[in-house]
Amino acid sequence: MVSRVELFGQLSNIIEKSDNQEYRFYGFSRKKCHWTSINADYLINSHERFENLMLYKKEEDQAGIIFICEMSIFSSEASMNDYTSGQTQYTVLKVEKCNKVSGTMIPIFTHKNYVEK
Repeated sequence: MVSRVELFGQLSNIIEKSDNQEYRFYGFSRKKCHWTSINADYLINSHERFENLMLYKKEEDQAGIIFICEMSIFSSEASMNDYTSGQTQYTVLKVEKCNKVSGTMIPIFTHKNYVEK
């Protein structure tokens, strides 16, 4: 349980350091993992550390901002249950952080293939 709480506290660091390649980001479909009852929308996984973060989307606004309402964090060795098998891996193109005081967006990471629209 302690490792789950610690990992939850690191979520913002995991997302902000998405260029370090330790964690992979996936869309998640339960249909591709017929042995689980987890019905998450997204999966963040580290095979090296056997960590899985399942994120459940509440809604998405017109600007494309996703609001996460639930999260499940657990360890699972790939030899037991590989939750990434058959899932669609995403490439994180851009990460920004909102300064709540000023309301400005602070760029954290931009992938080399990101194109501003």
